[in-house]
Amino acid sequence: MASHRLALFVTAPVIELPGNKVVLDKKFVRGIEAHLEYWNGPLRCFLRRGAREIPFGQAFKSDALGFDLSLLEPNHRVTDTCLANFDVALLSGDSTADLLSPTSIALSRCRLAYGIEYTHQTRQRINQLESIGSMRKAVRALRIAMTEMRRRSAFRHAAGLQCNGYPAHEVYGSLNARSMLYLDSRALPEMMATEKEMYARERWLLSGKSLRLVHSGRLEPTKGAHQLVPIAHRLKKAGLNFTFDIYGAGSLAGLISDAIRAHHLSDAVRLHPSVDYVRELVPTMRRSYDLFVSAHLQSDPSCTYLESLACGVPVVGHCNQMWRSLSEASGGGFAVSPATPAAMAEMILDLNSRRWAVVEAARRGLAFAKRHNFASQFRLRMEHLADLAR
Repeated sequence: MASHRLALFVTAPVIELPGNKVVLDKKFVRGIEAHLEYWNGPLRCFLRRGAREIPFGQAFKSDALGFDLSLLEPNHRVTDTCLANFDVALLSGDSTADLLSPTSIALSRCRLAYGIEYTHQTRQRINQLESIGSMRKAVRALRIAMTEMRRRSAFRHAAGLQCNGYPAHEVYGSLNARSMLYLDSRALPEMMATEKEMYARERWLLSGKSLRLVHSGRLEPTKGAHQLVPIAHRLKKAGLNFTFDIYGAGSLAGLISDAIRAHHLSDAVRLHPSVDYVRELVPTMRRSYDLFVSAHLQSDPSCTYLESLACGVPVVGHCNQMWRSLSEASGGGFAVSPATPAAMAEMILDLNSRRWAVVEAARRGLAFAKRHNFASQFRLRMEHLADLAR
């Protein structure tokens, strides 16, 4: 791979600290390190100021990151000055400030590609789920629609397009002749479930012991977290022998804790704070759980699906566009419709009586995750950008 200069415009948060230090999301840093591993040439990352807190953040010395870092103002638009010294740039199609006009794209000496995660439908759904007045929702919906026209125009005129997840690829892939699909995940090959762990889970499941359910993620309405306790309540009323561990933090954490007590679920449902993904969550998932319960409502490309499959834990999730496509492609779980706690509980009860189906889904899901691991997906993305730069 010939050496090319790469600029990455990323929507990750950053907080500046005294002493030439910055707070960055640990997942973001790992992602950039993967870019570096598969990119032959200089790399500079552009982030925008404005974050006040970073839930999974860590302080880093700016000059010890292993990559160059430039900080822009919150609404700073990408300009020729930013792009002047690079051969290829990957801009965020999810960021309004990165959406350039056809003229700007054509005049740029740098080859411009876009990465995209959210579809227009998902943006509008998130807007509807926001706790704001109807007038503000209407104004925001119009603004989202107008921005979508700019987004599609930029994608058509860019040198290439990288689509994170099936929904984005289905909606936008045809707009650009050099588009690609990738599946985001933090799961490295060495983090996958072992054969010993898979066998232990199978023995547990087929022995008729309690069904071990798990959920991890942000405890927010847009993530469907408000459905978790109602699902557990229905399982309890149906007499299911189960445990349900919920890992996460967010605006609904207090309400979930209160609901667990109110419905007398403390013997089965346990709420845990967010834990470190690599050191704590992955080993626990691999050893201790049988089914991941996802009440995710919208169709964004949640990496949680693939990361759960990598741990050998199949997913039972609402039939949003992303999980429907991923469950069909991987065979690693079960899509539930309609997207209600009652339907989810009914599916889990059915799977409890068909535990071989859970065992088989675990095997298929793990095989799929191995083929689409963190390293393989980043290699494909970097090869795609290198081809655009030639």
